Amino acid sequence: MKEAGYETTENKILFSNGGQNALAAIFSGVFKAGDEIGVDPFAYPGMKTAAKMLGIQLIPISQENGEMSKEGILYACKQENIKGLYIIPDYQNPTTHIMSEECRKMIAEVAKEKNLIVIEDSIYSFLLEKHIKSVASYAPDNTIYLYSLSKTVAPGLRLGYIVSPLKYKKDLFNALYNMNITVSPFMLEIASRMIVSKSIYKLMARHRKLTKERNKIVDKYLGEFNLIGDENCIFK
Repeated sequence: MKEAGYETTENKILFSNGGQNALAAIFSGVFKAGDEIGVDPFAYPGMKTAAKMLGIQLIPISQENGEMSKEGILYACKQENIKGLYIIPDYQNPTTHIMSEECRKMIAEVAKEKNLIVIEDSIYSFLLEKHIKSVASYAPDNTIYLYSLSKTVAPGLRLGYIVSPLKYKKDLFNALYNMNITVSPFMLEIASRMIVSKSIYKLMARHRKLTKERNKIVDKYLGEFNLIGDENCIFK
């Protein structure tokens, strides 16, 4: 996580069976049916299905330069009484947008001012070669930070990490327990050994290399179309 732009402590970390599992746990453990969460107008489909299943209402936030505007968030706070925000700051799915540092700081400031819960989904952050500080870095007590390994390391590694403010950790732990009982100790051991040995970074580097090669092919054959997403984006 430090490599992706966020430093935290081990006492705030919980484990899930991937990012989608983490989202469902957050929606069921920290929010309740009927709560409203601000999202980008074009939002991650998996998040939408989890919200629908659990009765979470999604409110599109007006944008400026392709990212949430301060006025839009404040309007949603006043008119819709949103309880939180869901964001993918790096390679937003499906737009591929990379959130500016100014927007990250703004979201953190508004979250602290309005006591919002920011769900920061950093599933694609390791794809960036030059990382930008996370929203959680600026508002750690208002942000639940997610990261998982399947997109950036290996599809079979269905393992997610949730960094929770301590005030939400018990509720999240209970939600994860009710959904999973436990996360595979074998999977945790594999991931931990890969991180300690630093072999995980070799896999990430190879992943970036292959992504660039695939995107060159995309550019070659589909270059006449309006393609969005840079060479490191896995869904250009």
